[in-house]
Amino acid sequence: MSLDKLLISPDNKERESPRQAREYARKQAGLHSALLAPIRRLPDELLSDIFLLAEDTYWWNQPAGRRVLEFAQVCSLWRRIALNATPRLWRVLKIDELNNPAGKWASQLLVELERSGGVPLDLQLGADCRHYLAEIVWSNILWLRLCQQAGRWESVSLINIPSHAYRLLMPPLLSFPVLHTLYFELEQVMEAADVPVHYFELAPLVSDFSILYSYPLSQPLKLPKSWQLSKLRVHAGQQYPDYRIPIKDGLPPLAPCIPTVFARAANLRILCVYADILGMNPQTLPVTTFPALEDLDIARAAIQLCRRMVAPRLQKAFLRGASRVHPSVAIEGYMDDMEHPMLAFAEMVDASSGCPDLRTLELDDFSEYPNNIVACFLRVPSVTELYMSDAEEEPRLLITPIIVWWLTCRGQSGPLILPRLTSLTLVAGSENPYRGMEAAKAYHALVASRSSPMVVDGNELPCLEHYEFPDF
Repeated sequence: MSLDKLLISPDNKERESPRQAREYARKQAGLHSALLAPIRRLPDELLSDIFLLAEDTYWWNQPAGRRVLEFAQVCSLWRRIALNATPRLWRVLKIDELNNPAGKWASQLLVELERSGGVPLDLQLGADCRHYLAEIVWSNILWLRLCQQAGRWESVSLINIPSHAYRLLMPPLLSFPVLHTLYFELEQVMEAADVPVHYFELAPLVSDFSILYSYPLSQPLKLPKSWQLSKLRVHAGQQYPDYRIPIKDGLPPLAPCIPTVFARAANLRILCVYADILGMNPQTLPVTTFPALEDLDIARAAIQLCRRMVAPRLQKAFLRGASRVHPSVAIEGYMDDMEHPMLAFAEMVDASSGCPDLRTLELDDFSEYPNNIVACFLRVPSVTELYMSDAEEEPRLLITPIIVWWLTCRGQSGPLILPRLTSLTLVAGSENPYRGMEAAKAYHALVASRSSPMVVDGNELPCLEHYEFPDF
């Protein structure tokens, strides 16, 4: 029954019988309660804030133009506020060739762009080559409209967009006054095979830059001098590599990006570098101090860069290994780049006065000799959190009886490994034979040895508070 039919005068025929009168009164009471509910007296601005808090990451990750805002369907008031008075709900525009190609969804995407009003934009635009290998369905109209809003770009991810799209930015160069995060993903050879950072010369606030490329760069990576980077991520190779697939065109070397990584050392707080091959001898690099570096995430061949790095304020170190290169591929210098990652890291620790602020150490998916691992552990007594995970396809495993034995406190009978350890996670690979009763006893002894307070040189050491071990 419609609202008009319910809000009727007392002499309406609906009230001819007492039963109908009671039903009428019940419906009227419900309507008046709804109309006078406190939420209807809230100002639009407060409702807008509530809507923002109600949304989670699922909404922000949905493709623009196709996502459905469920609470906008509750009533006309909520719909009006959500669509026309809450621009921050529409600040994230995710456009990809799999779900909402720009050439086919341009009109719907322009509607969402209009709803975003004048708030800063988080723009994610491009094609994911893992899923979409056909020609990109591009829309110059949408791209030009987005470029007209360049002054609102706050965070931008450009993934395999056509090279001609960048040329539409010239001339003159656009200005990006609020842009602070920029991400490039280049998994297809562009017509001009270099990183298009020069189009962002007029972006003085960029502090977070990331690049992933899966083909060799034709030129060294050069970043605008105005950028004061605190976060830098460089990934040379496929983002989701598969070692089962032979590489036809060779691995992209990290070499074109290495000088830039070291040149930006002064301000970097977070550094992430992944590469299967360096393409240069790291010993030719100058030893460089990274005075502000707190978080280092470094993988495979890139770990060798640690030999030329000094990071006295390092707090977290993530070393990831296990290349995904097909075993039939022979690459000059490849194995040298992969050798002894823990010794490379140990060199940096020694040069950094032992990294006294280091608290978290993660060793994930690479192989190394146990003696090299122990030698590194002895250098970093400040570590409180340790994570170790085996490599699946490597001959040398991380989780071995020797490592477990060394991690077990033995009083005064030997050197104390990681004395301040409070969290320990060991993840054994499926090929790791160290299981069964022998392993169970060793893990139990490890926990027992670290469960009681110890006093060393007059200092009381913390107990192990959290641990995770492989299934026995």
